[in-house]
Amino acid sequence: MKITSNGLFTILYAVCFIVQYGNSQDTKIWKKYTGELTGVEADLIPDLPNYSFAGYNLGASAIPESTATVFDVTTYGAVANDNISDVDAIKAAISAAQNAGGGVVFFPPGEFIVNPVAGNYVSIRITHSNIVLKGSGSGPDGTVINMKTVMSQVPGVTALWNTPKMFVFDAPYNSTQKLALTADSDKNSNYVTVTDASVLNGYKYVRMDMPANKEANSLYLDGKTNTRSIWSNINNKGVEGKEFHEIDRIEGNKVYFKDEFINDIKAAHGWTVSGWGMMENSGFEDIHFKANFTEGFQHHKNYKHDSGWSAIGFGDAAHCWVRRSRFSNVTQAVSTGHCYAVSIIQILVDGNRGHALVGAGGSSRILMGLIWDNTNRGQWHGIDVSGRTTGSVAWRIDAENGRGMDIHGSYPRSNLYDLYAAYDVMGNGGHYANLPNHLGGLTIWNHSRVGPNVSNFDFWEDCGSNYCNAAVANPIIVGYHGSKTTFLQSNIKYEESNGVKVYPESLYEAQVEYRLGTRPVWFDEAIAEYEELKDKWYQIPESLNYTETINNLSLVGWGQETYIGDNEIIWHVNAKGVNNYIDSSKEIYFQKGVIGIHSNNIPGGISSFSVDCKDLWEDGSERIIELLINNKVVGSMRHIGSEIYQFKVENINITGDIKIALRNASTSSKNNTIAINDISWMPSSSLASSEHIIDAIRVYPNPTNDNVTIRLPINNTIKTLVLIDIHGRTLLTQPVNTRNNTVVLNLEKKAISKGVYLLQLKDDKSFKTIKIIKK
Repeated sequence: MKITSNGLFTILYAVCFIVQYGNSQDTKIWKKYTGELTGVEADLIPDLPNYSFAGYNLGASAIPESTATVFDVTTYGAVANDNISDVDAIKAAISAAQNAGGGVVFFPPGEFIVNPVAGNYVSIRITHSNIVLKGSGSGPDGTVINMKTVMSQVPGVTALWNTPKMFVFDAPYNSTQKLALTADSDKNSNYVTVTDASVLNGYKYVRMDMPANKEANSLYLDGKTNTRSIWSNINNKGVEGKEFHEIDRIEGNKVYFKDEFINDIKAAHGWTVSGWGMMENSGFEDIHFKANFTEGFQHHKNYKHDSGWSAIGFGDAAHCWVRRSRFSNVTQAVSTGHCYAVSIIQILVDGNRGHALVGAGGSSRILMGLIWDNTNRGQWHGIDVSGRTTGSVAWRIDAENGRGMDIHGSYPRSNLYDLYAAYDVMGNGGHYANLPNHLGGLTIWNHSRVGPNVSNFDFWEDCGSNYCNAAVANPIIVGYHGSKTTFLQSNIKYEESNGVKVYPESLYEAQVEYRLGTRPVWFDEAIAEYEELKDKWYQIPESLNYTETINNLSLVGWGQETYIGDNEIIWHVNAKGVNNYIDSSKEIYFQKGVIGIHSNNIPGGISSFSVDCKDLWEDGSERIIELLINNKVVGSMRHIGSEIYQFKVENINITGDIKIALRNASTSSKNNTIAINDISWMPSSSLASSEHIIDAIRVYPNPTNDNVTIRLPINNTIKTLVLIDIHGRTLLTQPVNTRNNTVVLNLEKKAISKGVYLLQLKDDKSFKTIKIIKK
């Protein structure tokens, strides 16, 4: 019997599933949903909405691996790692794939440049079905798409949150006339009745709309009538509705859909249905999208902070996806508008905090799952449902740095937050005129929280100001655990098992399995793949040398700029951005008395250093360049001449965090300009095991939820354990008794949050670094 790594994970996952739920509580509300609980007790428990149709193919199967014709962007002129715009080549490859009726737009390994010059407001657009943008992996040695500059606002547009995305999947507008419903459609039914269904012939999808209608307020607010006076839209105009569905068949004047209604639909409320054109089966996968938003985020400061560095948007799209991808230093990773059955799964958002994580706006049956927010402070807003979004699911979200889930108002209803890990109860937004944040039908299932304890959180609070707690009409809350959190009972519909994780662990997975009669294989495969990606995304590079090419610098001419370099290290430049003095790539030059470039903290120390240099406008005067480590000069070089030369410093041997800086220390009365390129250094010790380090060290369990045990050999020489984060910050230091062969680190007690860390085990001569994952 052959067991692959994925297969092994699936077996282990199943074992953990069985063990875990031997100690978990079987929820009454789930037993009622399956019919196991009936009678008087069941009558006191509300019905769970059916969220099981969310995602690609309505949750029934995996996103397929495309076998379509490949259109390699390098065939159309793209060149990896040359720091020159690849936009025209990418557009040409997309156009060729669309003209062929579909295809895979393929990116080989390496870095490709988009939006190279400021002032652009035109997205790279995909407008046809069956187009997949595919890279060579989102981990090290994969594909990087580097968004060099911020997108600009469309002329005449002033909204801070509406800057064009870098990539947009959007079908051309195509619809029929609106048909009025002639009969009601009940919750959990799957058809509408109209006067002339033949109008919809030739259409695969429909859009349903309910115009603003105060008569519908009671139904969709779940009976709540005490709205706040400042909620002007719902008070003065009434609630609005929108849904998208896929046609299964038409019989007479009945139009049957492939999914069910999640709420009652009343013809008297003015609901209409129209045929709606949507692109389908297009996606973005296996790519590291790297933006360059490095400022400290400030909410609504300007369009750059709110939306200028947004990666991907979908509009009028069905059964499309983003998967297995990484997004760094973005204001928002992915959003949908007017979409149906889109999956956004297996993604990492990291780097600098931005505005929002992932969001569904005005869409139906969207799945946003297996998402890790590992930004430095957590995205300002978490997973969002807003703008009449229905039947959508946030699933298995790792966002303990983030403020919490985001529900942005404008009438979302009947959505699920399932296995969401966050810091605060909510991280919501939305203008007060567009509140409440959510209508009826919100379920919060097995939510965990790590922030301060909260008592009597009120989901229908009137605090006297424009913005209070998130306003949600009668949410259902089951299995809320982690930091102690209680809710004002008068403003929730139902609560069960506060403080205890429940069975089923995932409501979405359980409902899909219940609907289909079997657990889809893609669940465990996707989870296993996600766990492997979490390891790959922060894989320690095999090479011991680091090089900063300066290619990510956008500065042209004299100025100052902060940018993110080749190894995700932040650099600060005070120089002139140039080319073609040392070679054709990006370079800088700076004059005497100036520190031309310096870094933020870099982990791992430094043992040796080199940089390519050239004295400009050589006139026989001596140039002096200095290397500073942690603000101290550790090496210098004097040079006279016009040739390219290399400034080297050996045997530096500084351990721990370092900051690198280069200073032009020339002393003559002239400018004494020096150009530099390709800064290289070697850490003081390898991040991998060296021959001088004991090999018999075991660390387990890894990943871990709380404790990690370090088992040392009998002849142990390790004296110190140091835990550092991926940014190089030391989180804890613990001495080790050499006579003790077992050390236990309680990460939970030390308040170590979920993430990837480096554990350094040091003796007198060297150290070993082991990567550990805190779940």
